[in-house]
Amino acid sequence: MYCTTIEDSHVCSLRRVVGRWNVGVGVAAFTAVLVAPLMSTEFHAHATEPPAATATEPAAATELAPETEKPHAMVSAAVSATDALDRLAEGNKRFAAEASMHDHESMSRRSALMKGQHPFAVIVGCADSRVPPELIFDQGFGDLFVIRNAGNLVATDVTASIEYAVRHLDTQLVVVMGHEGCGAITAALESAETRSHEPMELQAVLKMIEVTLSDHKHPADPKERVSAAVRANVVAAVKRLRYLAAEHADPELMKAKFVGAVYNMKSGTVDFFE
Repeated sequence: MYCTTIEDSHVCSLRRVVGRWNVGVGVAAFTAVLVAPLMSTEFHAHATEPPAATATEPAAATELAPETEKPHAMVSAAVSATDALDRLAEGNKRFAAEASMHDHESMSRRSALMKGQHPFAVIVGCADSRVPPELIFDQGFGDLFVIRNAGNLVATDVTASIEYAVRHLDTQLVVVMGHEGCGAITAALESAETRSHEPMELQAVLKMIEVTLSDHKHPADPKERVSAAVRANVVAAVKRLRYLAAEHADPELMKAKFVGAVYNMKSGTVDFFE
């Protein structure tokens, strides 16, 4: 099997390992492979750089035209983390009020972005189909660098994607967003016996969430328990990103602002916190 991307490489490695295990070893060993990168302080992922844009590509629209270029993206005045957070908050207010503008969806916008991208914020969110960040924050093509998985976990592949956006796309704001009623968090709070009927890969992900919440004190009320765990999971992810930036003394990551958020599906509003 040939692996050409970071995610492919990760999957290939897992398949090779799983292929050598019998059913008796199962979830415990498989989980160890996934949890180790989440808990480890070592990080060695490097994104493969695509070729630079050529002179034959269509010219960017005036609003996006850069003075110079570098691989991966057009260079433009980077949006500060404070301004980026304000944009997200304003967009969410429009969305919650059912007054979304749906900007940056035109053909001219898409054509301009063929030259490169410079999203003003990274959003690490849940894969749940009910929580699309572009709609929640009323943003369009090229505005957000979105990374989604079940339970908005921050593992090696997610961290690598964040580093790419910060280093090569000049994005200065990183938001980890959970949401009320998260199915992954709810399932992770169930007993191991209850989760045992799930596929091995899913059990491993739920175990990762369980490990993340191991120091969290859970309220007795079931509804409060899930809401508190959703927030605690986000807080843990933000702390991990800040720790990694400091641990590796990475000036690019250290200049980024890491913020937590929780989306309320009923009201449509997002609560930001640091």
